[in-house]
Amino acid sequence: MDRRSLGRGARVGDAGQTEAPGPGPGPPPRVGARRPPARLPPTVPYRADAFALALPPGWADATVYTVAGPVADGLPHAVTVSTVAHDGRSVQALADEQVAAVRETLAGGAVLLRGTVALASGAAGGRVVVRWSPVPGQVRYQQLVVAVVGGRTVVMAATFTARSRRVLGPEVHRIMLSLAEPGSPGRPGLAPRLGR
Repeated sequence: MDRRSLGRGARVGDAGQTEAPGPGPGPPPRVGARRPPARLPPTVPYRADAFALALPPGWADATVYTVAGPVADGLPHAVTVSTVAHDGRSVQALADEQVAAVRETLAGGAVLLRGTVALASGAAGGRVVVRWSPVPGQVRYQQLVVAVVGGRTVVMAATFTARSRRVLGPEVHRIMLSLAEPGSPGRPGLAPRLGR
């Protein structure tokens, strides 16, 4: 084997085998030798659809799930779902927090509807519908449902135009009402009828 064909820094061993460039002078590291593990803080499991991680203290799940829907009236529709550990507050208090956030972040946000809904699991949720204007002359509607499921606070949101709200609003509402803990009797697909 020709030393020039191996590239810079490579060596040809006694039996003609290629060796990677070493770390420099000194004995080569022993095969299978391990450094002692550094002391790391304990972890908690985090499970997602296709993977799991071990998270040390100070790291938390901040996942925002997006369920993509159809494009209607020029707007791609989706239901976003975010969760955080439940801190013991009532659904009403959680809904109040969402209203405050809407007023702070959505330009000209006006609360049109505020109430409670029954989820497929039998749990109560808080529902808020807001009208806002991202740019002058353009109106959007946002529906939020807040609930506590499996020890987690869950916030679901969807945005509509006036036309898409009439067409897709009932379907999105049904999706939101289907919220349940995986494997529970109120599993998705068993959502109560609208108007219940």
